[in-house]
Amino acid sequence: MEPRNVPVQASGLVFLDCFHEGDPKKWERSAINMRLSKSAIMDAFEGLVDLWIKERNQFGLKQLKPIGRIRLDKYLVYLKVYDLKATGKTYREIAEELWPNSSRTELDAKRYHAKAQRIIANPPLFGKAPRSQQNVSEKVAK
Repeated sequence: MEPRNVPVQASGLVFLDCFHEGDPKKWERSAINMRLSKSAIMDAFEGLVDLWIKERNQFGLKQLKPIGRIRLDKYLVYLKVYDLKATGKTYREIAEELWPNSSRTELDAKRYHAKAQRIIANPPLFGKAPRSQQNVSEKVAK
């Protein structure tokens, strides 16, 4: 629908199209009225999501588990350790450079390096790679 062709009755509405996984030929369009209060909008949206998840469950489809919390501040340190290791430094040298006068040890540097390898092989913002692709990425990273 072109913006110039939108009927006045549709202004202020958000339309959601749901293409059902259990029956690919089935689809539905829902609308949420943005003129309502935020809590009413959230209740309407939550009701639609609950309905769609219930339908997915009826077809034996499972929801994906969250990847986990993304800690960009930590990721930068992990990648710094990775870069330092790539220059030929030992884990002890890395620990001394990054955490002088700290209780951090070469074991921490080694753990951070391993975490960096996992991040490089499977960037968190792209979702999890299939298991077969993860194994290939891990071999390349080593």
